[in-house]
Parts: sequence; structure tokens; C-alpha cells
Amino acid sequence: MLLLVWLLVTRRWAEFVYVGLQVGALITSTFYMSIPRSALLWWPLWVLIGRAGARHRWSIVLYATVIGPLMVPMMMSFLNSSWTG
Repeated sequence: MLLLVWLLVTRRWAEFVYVGLQVGALITSTFYMSIPRSALLWWPLWVLIGRAGARHRWSIVLYATVIGPLMVPMMMSFLNSSWTG
């Protein structure tokens, strides 16, 4: 949702529609297993993270500090084959 607000404020209409339609479909869906897979297609988010990392080196450290620990339970569920739903 924060990405959508940022795209709306910066008037990036094409990206807003692209991500907004996907978020709308995911919000109205009852199948939540596809949310992480769909989030990988939100390329404006990854471009924003890349730009922040190029401008501010500390944002890379912050990103790794937040995402690193979140990767551990995801890796454990993948290795235990519980990711298959």
C-alpha cells in the first residue's frame, strides 16, 4: 500500500495502474499464497529500493537488516517442503 501511495504522490500513473490492479486483485482474493510471488513483479518497488541504495548507502544496510531475518523462516519452510501449500 505504501508503494501505491508513493506512486500516486509522484504521479507515476502507468506504474500506479500496473501495481494497483495487482494489489486490487490480491486484496479481493482469498488465495494468499500468491502474494509473495506477485510482489516480485512489482518492479517499481525494486527500482525504488535500488535508487535509495545508490543515493544512501545506509539504506542497503537497513534493507539487509530487515530482510535478512525474514529470509530464515522462509528458507526453513522451503527446506521442510511446507511452502507447497
